[in-house]
Amino acid sequence: MSPNKRSQQGSVYIVAIFVVVVMGMLAMNLNRIQWSSNDTLSRELIGTKAWFLANSGVEWALTQLYPLNQSGLIADLEVRCGDIQRSSSVAAPYLIAQVDVNCHSLSVQCDTINGGELNLIPNELRYFKVTSTAICGDGQGFDIQRQQEAWVKGVSE
Repeated sequence: MSPNKRSQQGSVYIVAIFVVVVMGMLAMNLNRIQWSSNDTLSRELIGTKAWFLANSGVEWALTQLYPLNQSGLIADLEVRCGDIQRSSSVAAPYLIAQVDVNCHSLSVQCDTINGGELNLIPNELRYFKVTSTAICGDGQGFDIQRQQEAWVKGVSE
């Protein structure tokens, strides 16, 4: 009792359709994994560029705070610390232009830490906090922010 060819034709179509559906689902999942990997790589690249831009902001501020052949006394540093915030608006566009990814914000701040209004910290222990924040991305929800800080001390008199 051998089955004839006609009775087995339907099962070949079912197997072929099953293989096509399984291969399609496999290709779709592999495509999704590749897209996710590319998205992660893009975010990592933009985050790294933002980190380096924030680092450049801190380095720029430190060169303004401690220029060559200038005094490192606390009183002089307090004046230069105040100047950093005013002049960072000029330096930020130049630093942003050096990055080849869409970075649209760089802010550099310098704060004198002296123990608050009561000046609880003696002059020889006062320090300055330089903070630089960079934001890179498309500006429409795909933004990555990185921040760098440096704490520095002056020379007491």
